[in-house]
Order: sequence, then structure tokens, then C-alpha cells
Amino acid sequence: MEVKTIPTWGYHPVHAAKIFDLAPGEKLPKGWHDNPVSAEEELLKADKKSEGKAEK
Repeated sequence: MEVKTIPTWGYHPVHAAKIFDLAPGEKLPKGWHDNPVSAEEELLKADKKSEGKAEK
């Protein structure tokens, strides 16, 4: 029996967006998001944390 996959866009704060072939109910790999806004927010949070460490 062939497992059907669902082409799903994944967005990462550092890597280029790409399509993952996910089985029904499967989630994107850790660090990947299903929308570009979430990935951008994660990158901004990381930048703020690194700026705070640099000031100390």
C-alpha cells in the first residue's frame, strides 16, 4: 500500500522555504513553521536575545 503524502511548505528563520512531503498528521521538522510570519518572529526573538547578551 502506498502512503499518500501532502506537499507542505515549510518556512525556517535561516534557511530558504521548501516543500516537505508529509504523511497525513505528520508535523514539520523542529525549527520549521507552516507560515513565514512564525519563522520571521522566531528570528527576531533570537536577535533580541543575542543583543541582550552583547550588552552585558
